[in-house]
Amino acid sequence: MEFIKKSLLDKLNQNNAFWSFEKVESISDDDLIESVFVNLDIDDIEKLFLLFDKNYVRKIWKERLIRQEPYYHNLNIFIASVYFKIKSPDKYISKVTKEVQRI
Repeated sequence: MEFIKKSLLDKLNQNNAFWSFEKVESISDDDLIESVFVNLDIDDIEKLFLLFDKNYVRKIWKERLIRQEPYYHNLNIFIASVYFKIKSPDKYISKVTKEVQRI
């Protein structure tokens, strides 16, 4: 599993996901999940589900990416429908956004 985590981090470094740093050697799991969703492709996103429990990935997605609506709206719709099988992604994202705003 550490190999998968390191390969994702290497790919993020290659794609300049951390443009203000020369090379990032380690990041938190939460930051890794967010960065992979935002900067890498479908094959890499699927590796997240090998590393982490689906509920944990969903929690980080809700806390980190849905919170940034509408900036990541299209990405959030994709994630909701493809990875979490949410039938009405727009409604779900709207509901979560309202919940987050109350906090």
